[in-house]
Order: sequence, then C-alpha cells, then structure tokens
Amino acid sequence: MCDVRESAKTSNIDKIAVMAALNMAHELLRAKSEIGFDSDDIRRRIVAMQVAIDQVMVEQDELF
Repeated sequence: MCDVRESAKTSNIDKIAVMAALNMAHELLRAKSEIGFDSDDIRRRIVAMQVAIDQVMVEQDELF
C-alpha cells in the first residue's frame, strides 16, 4: 500500500486499498500463467496487506 500511496494522486485510504488489491490480483493472475507459481508467497503478501489495511482502518476510525 505504501508503494501505491506514493504513486497515487490521492490520499484516500479506501482508494489506495482498492488500488493495491487490484495490483495484487493482477500479479496473481500473471503469476498463475507462469511456470513456478509460488502460492505461499502470494498468501504471505495477502496476509501482510490485510494486517496493514486493518492497522490503517483503526487509525482512520480514531480520527472520528
């Protein structure tokens, strides 16, 4: 999400999360078409992203 946030033209956390999820889905589809698909790596990245999103959402909720 940090990479997306740095390159995005928005600071809206929801939009950044969606953009990051779309990027991961694209990478997953691309990886499936290649030989040597590493599903463990994809799972680790998804879990790490879920943790990051949860942390950001808690911080966002504390603002209100």
